[in-house]
Amino acid sequence: MNAMFGDPWTTSGGKALAFHASVRLRLKNMGQIKQKVNGKDKTIGMKVRCQVIKNRMGPPLRAADFEIFFDRGIDNFGSWLGVMKENKLLKQAGAWYTYIDTDTGEEIKFQSKDFIDLMEDREDVKEQIYKKICEATILQYKSDSKDIEAHKLDTEGAEVVED
Repeated sequence: MNAMFGDPWTTSGGKALAFHASVRLRLKNMGQIKQKVNGKDKTIGMKVRCQVIKNRMGPPLRAADFEIFFDRGIDNFGSWLGVMKENKLLKQAGAWYTYIDTDTGEEIKFQSKDFIDLMEDREDVKEQIYKKICEATILQYKSDSKDIEAHKLDTEGAEVVED
């Protein structure tokens, strides 16, 4: 009695869609983003957790938290700042963040509210941060050194035939 078996979530479109899809994501509402307008709280967005349920293209069962604003969509740079904090790509002291430019060695200090303006003004820093985020979060294929040596031995004795 009152026993639950299996997944409590249902996929709209039926079971065939779940089998056919290469990537399946589950979005969960984590809360609302509210702003005071004329003394009243107005909902302007929501906090969302996106979990990868099925992925044939990459690793499954990963999750990401982000904010969706109703007037402009997903908060891209806010998510960047969160990933940078998680992977310790910048230093935090109170409300201030410090990022060290790897090309020039310059210390860039900013608050979270100024991060969007920084990314729009400094295209070189934006590209550098994007590359660091990709290196920290995207899984890289690591082949076995034995496989590399075997491949070198196979290709060294091969003859090139041109038509």
